[in-house]
Amino acid sequence: DKIFKQVYLCGKPEHQLITIGNTDKHGTKITFWPDHEIFYEVDENQERKTISFEWDVLVTRLREMSFLNKGLSITLTDNRDAHKEERFCYESGIANYVEYLNGERAPLHKPPIYFEQTMEGVMVECALQWTDSCIKTINTFVNNINTADGGTHLMGFCKALTLIINRYARKHNLLKENEDTLSNEDIQEGLTAVVSIKLSEPQFEGQTKERLGNSEVQEITHSVISVSLLKWLNHNSESAEKIIAKCVKAMKARKK
Repeated sequence: DKIFKQVYLCGKPEHQLITIGNTDKHGTKITFWPDHEIFYEVDENQERKTISFEWDVLVTRLREMSFLNKGLSITLTDNRDAHKEERFCYESGIANYVEYLNGERAPLHKPPIYFEQTMEGVMVECALQWTDSCIKTINTFVNNINTADGGTHLMGFCKALTLIINRYARKHNLLKENEDTLSNEDIQEGLTAVVSIKLSEPQFEGQTKERLGNSEVQEITHSVISVSLLKWLNHNSESAEKIIAKCVKAMKARKK
């Protein structure tokens, strides 16, 4: 295999792709130098000052990228004042992400529920785990972009979650006939979930790309999660009972 190289300045290529050697390795290496015409801040005297990159900001984003792409290894090295280095690699991807987000919270089941499926050109990947906490954490992504305002993939996820949990609870008499249907709020109490979608032509709403607008993604996400979650519940009845007991308890507390 060949080693190719190309240099860009201000977003424009300085030359065509050139061959500089041979290798038996695979991958891409990017060397980035900040452009001082773009990366700068203005001090109190209205003078330009080069931005200093913040370690913690880079760590947060690179760790997230590694979680979202299972098996991807990212090494961050800081050679400024003191040499620092941190490597990120998660073989279980977003399932590891859910565990990381839960921190010290006590899970009701281990490991996190995880499934992945591609339907109509859309890859749906989901990991979720209930804990004994009252805190809900649901993070959604599209092509590795954090969709903080959710969108159609989140709508499909929530709809499927509510439908399947209630269906399973009724069928197995974990929710009595005289008891109300569990709400989104009841089911999501103590839930930590990551929903990651990858598709070729995402339609984002707003300049910050924080909400997905593709209408077809809602039904695709709903379908994938409905089938996969029901299958998991049917094969993990003990954990399913713990989850639904938690949801029923949340419903009763809400109605007091």
